[in-house]
Amino acid sequence: MITEQRVLEIFEETNGLLTGHFRLRSGLHSAKFLQTAVVLQYPEIANMLCSQVASRLQKDLNLDADSIDIVMGPAIGGVILAHEVARSLDCRAMFGEKSGDSMILRPGFEIQPNDRVVVIDDILTTGGSVARLISLCQQQFKAEVIATAFLIDRSSNDTEITSSQSPALNRSRGQVFQSTSTVGHLPNLADIPRVSLATIDIPTYQPSDCPMCQENLTNGRQPLTEP
Repeated sequence: MITEQRVLEIFEETNGLLTGHFRLRSGLHSAKFLQTAVVLQYPEIANMLCSQVASRLQKDLNLDADSIDIVMGPAIGGVILAHEVARSLDCRAMFGEKSGDSMILRPGFEIQPNDRVVVIDDILTTGGSVARLISLCQQQFKAEVIATAFLIDRSSNDTEITSSQSPALNRSRGQVFQSTSTVGHLPNLADIPRVSLATIDIPTYQPSDCPMCQENLTNGRQPLTEP
């Protein structure tokens, strides 16, 4: 079983874990930045990491591979992961695509009531994409989300998810999608069993409180970059 330290070393060796002074898409500043795509560009690494996720699901959560019907991930970050983990578990792989504040499935993807689904993503930060997929599976298709999985968990322990509730299905133009007209709350992700290969604490700062900004004003050593 791969160690947490080795997972983080792989990210560093492939430039998937950068150190510096970064402005994130949220506008917050951070001294570290994770970029999974550059790690997964190496098929042998992607296969190894996803095999480890599949093993964790079975050993840590006592899930039998035969009891998992679908592994689903959000596009783009979860597409490769869902496929490779599903390969290891010998089940189907699907991905959801964001449409407004919701997720849609491509025509041809079918989820049956009571299908047992694992939702996977590369990095857990706030869990928004995963929450939308959970809503899609549970509320629209009456499937059972039995676990979530991540390569790296960088969330706080009290991460709570809010997302739109799903109204009735609309299959116009062959798509299955959620409207965003009804707003509600999803359970805390802690309510669903979770596995991750590594956990890392990466503090984020408001620009006005950023220590790297203060250091840059003092000696110019930490220029701000937008990865």
